[in-house]
Amino acid sequence: MNRFYLKIIIFVASTISLMSQNSLEFKIARELSNFYWNGFFNFSISKNSFELYIYEKFSEMVVKTDRKFIRDDNDFKFKFYKGINQRFKTAFVINSISFSDEKLSGFSKASTNEILTGAKFYPFAKFGFSFLGGYKIDNQMGQRDKGWIYQISSDTAELLISNYHLKTNLNHSEDFIAPRKNVVSALNLMLWRSFAPEVESRVEFLAKRIKRDFYFYADTNLQKIYNVNFNLEGRDERTVSGLLILGYPLSNSLIFNVNFALNGRNIDKRIRYKTTSLYDSEIEEFNLITGADLSYETRRLKLRLGINYSERNEVHTPQRHELITESVFFRIKQNEEQKNNKSLRRIINGDISFNVSEDLTLGGMFYISLFRYDTPSSLNDDDRDELLQIFRIFLKMRFSNEIQVELPLDLNSQHLVYIFSTRSVNNNWNRILRFAPSVIFESGHVRNKASFSVLANYIVYDFESVASSVKSYVFRQFYLNDSILFPIFDKLNFEGSFQLTFSESGRLKWKEFKEKPALFISIGEYNLRLNYALNNMTRFSVGYRFFDEKRYKFVGLDKVLDSRITATGPTSKVEFESGKFKLNFEGWVERLKLGGKVNSLPNLNLNLTINL
Repeated sequence: MNRFYLKIIIFVASTISLMSQNSLEFKIARELSNFYWNGFFNFSISKNSFELYIYEKFSEMVVKTDRKFIRDDNDFKFKFYKGINQRFKTAFVINSISFSDEKLSGFSKASTNEILTGAKFYPFAKFGFSFLGGYKIDNQMGQRDKGWIYQISSDTAELLISNYHLKTNLNHSEDFIAPRKNVVSALNLMLWRSFAPEVESRVEFLAKRIKRDFYFYADTNLQKIYNVNFNLEGRDERTVSGLLILGYPLSNSLIFNVNFALNGRNIDKRIRYKTTSLYDSEIEEFNLITGADLSYETRRLKLRLGINYSERNEVHTPQRHELITESVFFRIKQNEEQKNNKSLRRIINGDISFNVSEDLTLGGMFYISLFRYDTPSSLNDDDRDELLQIFRIFLKMRFSNEIQVELPLDLNSQHLVYIFSTRSVNNNWNRILRFAPSVIFESGHVRNKASFSVLANYIVYDFESVASSVKSYVFRQFYLNDSILFPIFDKLNFEGSFQLTFSESGRLKWKEFKEKPALFISIGEYNLRLNYALNNMTRFSVGYRFFDEKRYKFVGLDKVLDSRITATGPTSKVEFESGKFKLNFEGWVERLKLGGKVNSLPNLNLNLTINL
């Protein structure tokens, strides 16, 4: 791990020297055989005639098993603007992004570095225009491409027109990194008006184009035909979307909202070197989302009722070229058409909350959704309908200033129906019932929170009686969680928590409502800690953690222990906070016992934050 700690030292040394920056965050963690470190640095300053912005974010993950895998991510930005006068600024920009993952094959390393210079021009008070040009070096799959680039952008500050706010943004950039060319263009328009703090009407429009070229390995046939080791896939994506949100207060208590969104996307995929199995294709997507809801609110009653409708359509179209015969293209077209699909979703939902008194609140919610998924191709049998129903009722009570109780009851039901007989054997009902009360007691420095939940999940297949390949089953779980915090002396307090989970699963006969248990799992976790506050800035904690998981198999109705995992060990924590400096260190030793093997593994979390 010399490389790991060397990076830590280099990063800290380089950033500590910049003592006029805004913020610095640094995190180190070790959990079992995984090591993590993350850093974030942000600095911006504007003085007189210049502006400076520096941004750095990096992360590294190291996994040590029988082999060592390293993943690195780095993102660096540097921007400097020098004002010539009130309307004109020169600009200098550096951007660098890199990625590396030793677990991946092929696209395991990539980086892009660019340097640009240019100017910003403000012909009017609320309108700006900028042009940047420069050079870019891009590495992808071991291929190093470089060339000239430029970026153009314009935007407006927030304009006020007849009580409506308007904001626009337009940008365009091109990278000429032969043999590749990347293009990004986007136009954003937003118009809105606020009638009240929570009531707003808004219109948005977006037109965007992203064109990228990507390398992928050439197969042996392609290497023989074209004498190349890499092929190129071009992806040209065009998107047009619009959003309309209308909120109108019918009265002081009644608000009506309507939303309507359209999104169309067209993706052209172009292959540089074609074969009988490599061809161009086009993907067309269309999305429609619309809905309306009515909200009523008084001092004691909150009520909302809404309906929604959404639709999505996706069409795949292959393009034939001279190397593909008619019979081969027929099979290609069939394969692509199997991806075509159309889906519809209809939703009705609502919620209600009523304050019976200052100490008692009753409420509930419901959500009912009907989803339909259709595939035009006769070779695709994934057509299905899904009915989803979610209901909740709850009760909140305050017995005193110290004691609060919440009693929620949830019922979820989903019916999945495949249309064609080839898959209808998987038709099923999935029902979930959950009751999860909780109690909170808080008085002075003493705080206790206890909760438990009882869950039952039944999955019943419609045609189990005629199909031996599917079996209905049941899953039940009991969960108990309790935590307490109370002072011992003025600067010393005790903190404890425990969690217990018991779960059981097995075969189910729904009509007789009988079950045959197959697996039982018992999990217990206990945490005890003493916290000592040395002063307002420094706090220490020491404690102990115990974790125990047991798995049982059933022989008839008798439980037989199958496996057990325990993890125990001391824990410690140090917190220091002084003005703009905050340090948090947490470490623990885990004595992991699995079967007859025992391993002791150190773990740590170190967080450092400096606001400068």
